Amino acid sequence: MVKLWILAGIFCVIQISVLRGVAIAQITPDIVLVVVVYTALFHEKAGMWLGFATGIFIDLYSSSLGYNALVGTVIGYGVGRLSGRVYKETPLLWLILLFVSSLAHDVVIFASVQELSHRFFGRYIFFGALYTTAIGLIMFPALRKLNVCRT
Repeated sequence: MVKLWILAGIFCVIQISVLRGVAIAQITPDIVLVVVVYTALFHEKAGMWLGFATGIFIDLYSSSLGYNALVGTVIGYGVGRLSGRVYKETPLLWLILLFVSSLAHDVVIFASVQELSHRFFGRYIFFGALYTTAIGLIMFPALRKLNVCRT
């Protein structure tokens, strides 16, 4: 479990520093959310706490103080609650949960800092969720291989 927290911290630093510089059309993937969803899926309570801790860290460097922590906690809790009711070994399920989590996360975050419109939703939120899900397609198997959710 220590490996997971260290990895999450590294991903937080990458999220707030490196990814902002390699955005595609001002859209960046949320690699921290990928780790939170993965953790919640395979280790229920740790996902909620990881969502809170990484959210606080990201909030320190954003204009939406408190929202990332709140949304990360809720997503970690929600995915964790679902984890006992679904077959976790299905990669399609991982991607669906990640896509829906990314949509929910971005709707709340962007609604807190500016007005949402159909154009804004289509350009930033929807494509951001697709980008995050595409990165998750690579990260989920890597996280499984690293076995970061071992107790």
